[in-house]
Amino acid sequence: MEREPAEILDNDGFYLEFENRFRGSQELVRSRLYVYLPFVLPLKSIYGELRAVDLGCGRGEWLELLKENGFQAEGVDLDDAMVNTCRSKGLSVEKADAIEHLERLDDESAVIVSGFHIIEHIPFESVKKLVKDAYRVLKPGGLLILETPNPESLIVSTTEFYLDPTHKRPIPPNLLHFLVECSGFARIKILRLNEPSQIQNPDEMSLADVFFGVSPDYAVVAQKGTSKEQMSLFDRAFDKKHGLARDELVMRYAEKEKQLIAYERERWRWLESEWRVMNSKIDRLADEMYQTLESERARAQMLERELRSVYSSKCWQITAPLRVGFDLLLGLKATIIDMPTKLRRKVVYVIMMVLGGFANFVLSHSILRRMAAYMLKRSRRLDAFSKSVLSSGLVERSVGSGDHSCLHLPPDISELSHHARHIYRDLKEATERSRR
Repeated sequence: MEREPAEILDNDGFYLEFENRFRGSQELVRSRLYVYLPFVLPLKSIYGELRAVDLGCGRGEWLELLKENGFQAEGVDLDDAMVNTCRSKGLSVEKADAIEHLERLDDESAVIVSGFHIIEHIPFESVKKLVKDAYRVLKPGGLLILETPNPESLIVSTTEFYLDPTHKRPIPPNLLHFLVECSGFARIKILRLNEPSQIQNPDEMSLADVFFGVSPDYAVVAQKGTSKEQMSLFDRAFDKKHGLARDELVMRYAEKEKQLIAYERERWRWLESEWRVMNSKIDRLADEMYQTLESERARAQMLERELRSVYSSKCWQITAPLRVGFDLLLGLKATIIDMPTKLRRKVVYVIMMVLGGFANFVLSHSILRRMAAYMLKRSRRLDAFSKSVLSSGLVERSVGSGDHSCLHLPPDISELSHHARHIYRDLKEATERSRR
C-alpha cells in the first residue's frame, strides 16, 4: 500500500525511501558492487578468519555479497529503518555511530573496512579519523574501500550531490588518495565507476560527454602493507583500469577534435585545389569565348562592309528597277498559278508576248545585251530568276511567233556566268525545237 508523503517524513524511513528512489534498486546497486570482488577474494588465500566491517551499511547489499563469498560480514548504521531492513535479511547489523564503532574495534581485527557513500556525510576531520582507525583495525594485506560521489563530474558537483540534504561537501579523488597515502597504506587504487558506456569508445564521444560523461562515482581501494608474496595476489585487481578521469576524457576528446580538424584541413586543401582547377578551366573557356566573339565580331564587320559596298555600287543602283520588276513578275507568277486554268493560259500568253518583246528589245541592242550579260554574271538573284523563267518555257512561246535570230546571244559567252551560260543553252535548245 502506498504511503502518504507526511508519513514518510514523520518516520525513520526517510533516508531508506531516498536510497530506494535515487540510488536505484537493491539489484542494481548489488550488480555495481561486483567490481570489488577481485580485490577482496584473494584475502581468502591468506586468512581463515575473514571479518569484514561495513560502515553505514544502508540496505545491506554489500554485506549480502560478502556473506555469499565466505566473509563474516557485519555492518553498522544509525538509521533504524536501514538496520531493520538488514536484520530482516538475516544480516549482522548494529545501530551505532560508524566512527565510534570503528574506534572500539581491536587492532588488526578485520580484513576489510568499507564505507559506501558515507564520507561525504561527515566532516573532513572525521574522515581523517576514519581512515586512521581503519588502518589500525586492518590486518596486514587488509583492504579499505571508500566509495563516494565524484565531483569531477559536472552534473554531480553542481546538482546530484545536493539531492541528499545530509551531504556535507564533495571530496575530490586526489584529496582522498593523498589522505589514504599519508595514513600509511602501501598500495592505493582509484576506481571511477558507473560512467556511461559510450565514453569508452572515442569515436562515439561528444562534447556533452566531456561535461556529463565523467564517472559519477569513484572509490579508493587501499591495501595495508604485507609480505611481497601476499601483495602479489592482488596485482591483477590493482593493475586493471576502471573508468576515465576527467583530464583523460578531456584529452581523449581533444585528440578526437585534433583528428577532426586535421581531416577538415585536408579536405579544405583538396577543395582549394579543386577550386583552382575549376578557375583555370573557367579562365580558359572565357578566353576561348572571347576569341570566338572577337572573330565573329570581325566577320560581322567585314560582312557589313561588303554589304554596304554592294548597296553603294553602281550595279546595284542600275539594277534596282530590274529587281523591282522581277519581284513583281514573281508575285504575278504566284498569282497566275492560283488562277483557273483557262484564265491562266490567257494571262500567260499576254505575259509571254511582253517578255518576248522585252527580250527582243534587249538582244537587239548591243549595249543592253552586254549589260544583261554583266548583270546575270554579277547578280545571283537575277541569274537564278532568268534560269527559272527560261526553264519554265515562258520565253519559248513568244519566241515561236517572232524572229528566232533576235534571241541569239553573242558568240563569245565566256563573259557570262555559269547560270547565264546555262540559260543561253536552254534558249538555243528551245529555239531549235520551235524551228522543227
